[in-house]
Amino acid sequence: SVDNDLTRFALLDDAPWMALTVDDPSSAASAEGGMEMEGQVFEKIRMTFESEPMLLDIIGGEEQRCKSIPYLMNIENYQSEDGSRIEIRCRSLHGIVYGRLSIFDAPPNPNDENDSDEDEEEEAKETNPNLETYVKTYSLLDRFFLADVVRDVLTCHRPMVSDAGAERNTAKEVAEQIWAVSHLFKPAASAGESAKADAGMEGGEESQANTTPESASKGIEYGIIETLLSLIVQCTPTGSSMPATSPTKSHLYLSRVLLELTKLQPALIPQAIVLATSSMFQDFLPSLTPTARQNLGMWLGFHLVNTEYQWPKAYWDHWTPYAAAAPTGSGEKKNSRGEFIKIALHSMAAKSSEGAVTVVKECLPAGSALAQSVFLNSMETDEKEATSTEQDIINRLWNTSEDPEDIRQYIISDELSESHNDDGTMENVDNSMYHKSVWWRARLVTRALFYPVKRDKLRMGKVAEKAWRFRSKSAIGVDGSGDGENDAADNEGAGDDMIDNEENDETEDLLADVLDAVSRFKPVLLAALARDADAYDSMASGKVDDDALLLAGETSILSEVGKVVPQWDLTMGSALMECLMKNGIVSGMAVARWALAENHGSSDESDDECAAVHTDWWKYVSLAILHTLRQACLQFETSKTDLGGGIGMIIDDAGQNA
Repeated sequence: SVDNDLTRFALLDDAPWMALTVDDPSSAASAEGGMEMEGQVFEKIRMTFESEPMLLDIIGGEEQRCKSIPYLMNIENYQSEDGSRIEIRCRSLHGIVYGRLSIFDAPPNPNDENDSDEDEEEEAKETNPNLETYVKTYSLLDRFFLADVVRDVLTCHRPMVSDAGAERNTAKEVAEQIWAVSHLFKPAASAGESAKADAGMEGGEESQANTTPESASKGIEYGIIETLLSLIVQCTPTGSSMPATSPTKSHLYLSRVLLELTKLQPALIPQAIVLATSSMFQDFLPSLTPTARQNLGMWLGFHLVNTEYQWPKAYWDHWTPYAAAAPTGSGEKKNSRGEFIKIALHSMAAKSSEGAVTVVKECLPAGSALAQSVFLNSMETDEKEATSTEQDIINRLWNTSEDPEDIRQYIISDELSESHNDDGTMENVDNSMYHKSVWWRARLVTRALFYPVKRDKLRMGKVAEKAWRFRSKSAIGVDGSGDGENDAADNEGAGDDMIDNEENDETEDLLADVLDAVSRFKPVLLAALARDADAYDSMASGKVDDDALLLAGETSILSEVGKVVPQWDLTMGSALMECLMKNGIVSGMAVARWALAENHGSSDESDDECAAVHTDWWKYVSLAILHTLRQACLQFETSKTDLGGGIGMIIDDAGQNA
């Protein structure tokens, strides 16, 4: 038979129903006068079946013999057709190999002696007895079976819609099924009970009979969280063009199930989630891949948005230095923990209509430095006054119905060159093609074309800063002093918010309007890019690589776009990059080099805002690679039967089979 001493999981040859208990009828009968007294506690005994046994024919006779069930359950005296006895293959559980993400402490080793300090163990039990129970009583095989069953439940009970349109299963029902796995574990026996059981004494059986199902599965929430988070970091990235291969690879599905578990067990799951996230933050983040780190940060943002941003203030305070140490310029090392914090906060901002304002107001603690390091430092709060030339182009693009051809002629004309003023850019001493002054026309048109995005970013920056300052003042004046000043600031901020909202309502859909404008004014931007390239080519000494020159111009355009798009708004950033590539304004190589901050320019002319590698660089690089592959396949299909004159080749294969 199978050796079950290594696991408490109910295997096929176990009898979980034997743990059910009832009141001892003899103790009830011996009560005074045969009447039950209020508050009287009867002894518990094991439930027994005293009726006639019912035969379950799992073999089915000689003609319809079921071989799988006797094979799995190792029924005695059962032989196969050739006369050999069928036995279960797994004779021992020592050979199971299990790879997992060990978020919490390693399982106990039965071969090691228990020489730990008893005082420390007692202190740990008092602080978190459930975690202590999970670490000490759930063996490696227990955790293996638990994780395996949770994955099976996620697969078998996944929500789906039938052909008739009826919804089957929900995330809530899946969470209930996962929690029901706790009934499959037998109670853990203490050292004294194990000794009694080995000696054949009845004390061990009585103690197990008195064990409740809740105590038998105590601490199981940590194993469930450990399994779900290990699946989340390995799942298909959010927004990926490739669908999830299985339910256990779906980020949204796993996040919803974990959210429903939190609602199902509010006294157990939230604490386990906090401890698991803290453990992964300290021990695992530096070794996780960008995709895994992105998955974990996106999950945390989703979870906090749907739980009213309930997160311990101590953790935000502990994470603040990591976010402040994130790279802000070229040459600085990447900070995996700081990037994770930014991903989580950016995810929360992206899920709100007010963006970063909601996170600053409702999520982060009052006066938290995270608001500055993650949002306010990257969002302009003071609008730089545009030149008269730039204001004129903005007016032509957005406030008038001027023909794009007329604007294009104005951009490449000498009139614009004469009216162009130096914007403070340093002199191009080494005549580098990556210098900002080389592409002044392309940058000018880009800033004017994406002006609505910049204006919206500026508005959100002002509102977020006011909310942060107001909450900081409120946290300082909690003793009641300065209430009038705070109320006045609040009212003033509310009035400014209304003004900003009215200004923002000029466009009903900001992203849609900007995407339409890019397609409409594409000739204007391309003409500006070509004019700058011709001007540099005519002034350069020696032969100029046209491909490298064009790539430098495209990267210059992307650097201006990167300045106006909020870092947390990955949806808008990806949409704009994809639109620019589809319209042939920039190439996939330019997007990849911009995301990786590979401008190959001197430090004198590099942009501070775009000098560091982008937080979501791998997303933009993946988008660029996908676009390049699509374009290559499209060109191949187009040129495969093209004779060069636009007439496709007609192949007559009528006599091929003759």
